[in-house]
Amino acid sequence: MRCGLPQRNSYPKSKGDRRTLESLRSSFYPNMEIYIMPQATTTEQVTSIEIDFYEHEIYAGQKLMARITYDHQDFVTQRWVVIVNDKEEFRAITQMKCHDFVTWHYKQ
Repeated sequence: MRCGLPQRNSYPKSKGDRRTLESLRSSFYPNMEIYIMPQATTTEQVTSIEIDFYEHEIYAGQKLMARITYDHQDFVTQRWVVIVNDKEEFRAITQMKCHDFVTWHYKQ
């Protein structure tokens, strides 16, 4: 073996000698089993409530998940902030990117 690959003669030589994808995969990775993890699905709806333009609250059902606020300080390039449990978790340039961050992490 050279560089972890099978030798040249294990590849198909002609159309009549073609192998199936499964046999090629087993020749490259003989001891590897492929397992696909089941995806978790959430039944609760994620909703966003706009307090004002600069304050948003995101709920999962009746539970407050995060707040999205606008940082008014000078010299800040990413002004929208995701706050979870009174700690800053994420910053972005738009409110929608913060909302996507919260919903993506909720679905994980």
